[in-house]
Amino acid sequence: MSSLLGKNLMEPDPTLLPEEPEVQARYEAGDLPEEIAQRFPDSSLAWALAAEDAWDDGRTLESYAYARVGYHRGLDSLRGAGWKGAGPIPWDHIPNRGFLRALYSLGRAAAAIGETDEVDRITKFLNDSDSSAAEQIEAAN
Repeated sequence: MSSLLGKNLMEPDPTLLPEEPEVQARYEAGDLPEEIAQRFPDSSLAWALAAEDAWDDGRTLESYAYARVGYHRGLDSLRGAGWKGAGPIPWDHIPNRGFLRALYSLGRAAAAIGETDEVDRITKFLNDSDSSAAEQIEAAN
């Protein structure tokens, strides 16, 4: 019974996505993010990397598009991992970071193109997923 102490019984368990060693290996080998996304189109990490690369190059609209794909691919992966539309998606679980990075990139690019309603939704979703994620992403950049 002690494991239930302090636990919010109404909150779902954290969702933990599976690892993507092939995607990480291709990135570490120097493949371009766009090439990785073409090879692994189901990977939110691949799309997040492409979104970040486009953002760094000043290609805001491309960043938005890549991040949106990563967001939707991530939703598919989350549902496949048992996510029911709510609950924690912890940053500390490394495979979750691709989705969280895509979500962050989507919010950033949405702000840049004036999609204020979307920025509000994305910010809430990111904070509800893991309140430290945005800070962790910004610290890594």
